Amino acid sequence: MTVFEKLLPKDGRWGPQDWFIADVAEMGFPLPAFFAWCAVLSEFVGGLFLLFGFATRPSALFVAITVFVAAFIYHDMDFGGKGLLATVFLFLSVGLLLSGAGRFSIDALISGRPLKNAE
Repeated sequence: MTVFEKLLPKDGRWGPQDWFIADVAEMGFPLPAFFAWCAVLSEFVGGLFLLFGFATRPSALFVAITVFVAAFIYHDMDFGGKGLLATVFLFLSVGLLLSGAGRFSIDALISGRPLKNAE
């Protein structure tokens, strides 16, 4: 299942679908519709922000929390199966959380860091 299956309209309705809200409820989260929205927005908006290097560290934190739940709670630490992709995304997002954005990111443009010439 992709983030598009969770977010994009289906049957005229935007946002998390009923099956995803039910999965969140089965994991034991209170207010499953709220946490389903948080997960979907974190994956979609956070992923776009990471792609362009905008608010990199906060976005990476939210994505890391979401994929941590996916890998360790939803997939029950099944690293060889469906949890493998979530684990890879977890390591990637933690790496971006620790390193921050690169020099060609929107964060670098906002902070005014000059581009260094490669000599």
